[in-house]
Amino acid sequence: MHGARPPERTAAERRVVREVQVRSVVRIVFWLSLCVWAVVGVGLVALYLVGAAAGGLGGFRGLMASLGLTGVWVNPITFIPVFGAAAALASGVAAASSAVVGLLYNALAPLVGGVEVVSRDR
Repeated sequence: MHGARPPERTAAERRVVREVQVRSVVRIVFWLSLCVWAVVGVGLVALYLVGAAAGGLGGFRGLMASLGLTGVWVNPITFIPVFGAAAALASGVAAASSAVVGLLYNALAPLVGGVEVVSRDR
């Protein structure tokens, strides 16, 4: 390799995170979790529509029966708001648990020294 340049060195900067803002952790976890639930919900609706168009589900009740939810009275119109409410509740629980983790981190960081983060400029 004639004329090849050696790889450039990048300057690395090390920082130690000794405290996190619990409010920002809660916001990030809540919205990230809600986005994941939205993707799951859209995927379920898309799978249902494809299965219904192919004629392999036997309607919405057939889908619910195949999932083992025969005793639950749910139709497609009420499924989306119920799923949204359950997703918001699950996201709230995840956010609340992340608040506890953030508070524990802030309490234990002086004892263990925090987390070292390395950033490299390119």
